[in-house]
Amino acid sequence: MIILFVFKIALAYKSSEIKDSLILPVIDSLFGKYATLKLGGNYKNNQAMYSVSVFLGNPAKEFNLLLDINSYHTWVEEKQCKVCNGFQNQYSPEDSLTFLNLSVKAFGESPYYCSFSGYSVSDFLSLYSDISVISTRIPFAMANYDNQCTKTNFDGSLGLAPLAIFTPTPIINYFNTSNEISESVFAIYLNNFTSKSGYFTPSSSLMIGNFNLSDYSSNPESVFYISTVENSSKWKVVFDELIVGKWSSPLNVNVIISSTSTKIQGDINDLISFAPDFKLLGLECYIVPNIFVFYCLTDDPNILPDLVFKYKNSTIVFPSSNIWECKKKNCTMDVIFDDGGFWVFGQSVLQSYFTIFNYDNQSIGFAPAISAEFHEKQNSMSVWIAISFLVSIII
Repeated sequence: MIILFVFKIALAYKSSEIKDSLILPVIDSLFGKYATLKLGGNYKNNQAMYSVSVFLGNPAKEFNLLLDINSYHTWVEEKQCKVCNGFQNQYSPEDSLTFLNLSVKAFGESPYYCSFSGYSVSDFLSLYSDISVISTRIPFAMANYDNQCTKTNFDGSLGLAPLAIFTPTPIINYFNTSNEISESVFAIYLNNFTSKSGYFTPSSSLMIGNFNLSDYSSNPESVFYISTVENSSKWKVVFDELIVGKWSSPLNVNVIISSTSTKIQGDINDLISFAPDFKLLGLECYIVPNIFVFYCLTDDPNILPDLVFKYKNSTIVFPSSNIWECKKKNCTMDVIFDDGGFWVFGQSVLQSYFTIFNYDNQSIGFAPAISAEFHEKQNSMSVWIAISFLVSIII
C-alpha cells in the first residue's frame, strides 16, 4: 500500500504546476531519509561506465547520467543546442515551470575526453527510489556545445565531488540543507553488469543520504574510515603503508577513489622501488621501458604477491589472483602505471568494498562487499512452459 501511495503521488507531481517548491513523499526509515538508486551502465573500449537515472524540472523529465564522483559538474544538453552530440534526452527551459537562468557561463570536462560549454541554470533535481522520492533545487550546466561526448552514450553526467575551498557547493549538501536527506553522505555498491545471460543481486546501487550497511557488506563490523585530504578537488585519502611481497613503502601512500576508472592505476615511483625486491621472492621480473608494464616469468603464479594498502589496523587487499594476468609462464601485473605521486582505486575496488563518502566528517569508509548472486534470464517460452506445468499439476 505504501509503495502504491508513493507511486501515485510521484505521478501527480510530474504533471503538477508548482512553481516555487515541490511537495514529494519521503518514507522515513530507521536509517533516516535517503534514496537508493539502481546503477546501470555499459562496457565499451575496456571501460566500464556506470550511470544513474535522475529527473530534472517540473514536470519532471528523466535523464540517464554518467556517475562521476570526482567532478563538480552536473550537466545536460540544451534542447536544440548549437553544436551538440544530440543525446537522447535534452533539457528544455521552456518546458519546466521551475527553471531559473543564473546568467553565468559554464564549461567543463567529463571523462573520456568529453568537453562542454553553456550556461549555469537552476531547477529541481528529483531522485526516485523504490519507496521514496527526494527532490531539491540545484544549479547545473545546460550545454549548448559539447565535443567527443558520444563515447558514454548517456545524457550528461552527475558530479559528486568532495567539498573543497573555492569549489561549487556539492549536490548532496543541497539535499541536506533542504531536509530531504538526513546526512550529507553517499555510498556505492558495484557488481558485474557485463553478463548478457542474466543479472546479479544485489543490484549495483548508489545510496544518497544514508545507507543500510548490512545489506551490502559481508562483514559490517569491519568497516573503517579514513579522513580525506583537506581541500582536495578529488576524493583522496592517505594510507599508512603499501606492502608488495617483502617490500613496504617508506612513505605514506596517496590514493584517489574513482568511479570512472576501470583498473587500478599505480604510482610509477613505487613500481621502480618495489620491482627489484621481487628477486627476494625468487621471481624474474621486468619493467617494459616507456610504457611501464610490469611482468614476471614464473611456473607458479601462486607465489606472486598481493597488493596490500594498510591504514592503522585495517587493510585494503588486492589478491594476487585478481591483479595478475598469466599466459603460460608470463604474468603481467594488471595495474596501469602512468603517473607518479598517487594511486587510483577504480571500479575494481568499488566492486570489492562497499564504499561510503561522507561530507559531514570528510572521510571515506570501506567495508568488504557482499558477493553478488548471479541469476540466469528466463526467456518467455521457458516461463510459459513452467506455468503450463504448474497449471497441469493443479488441475
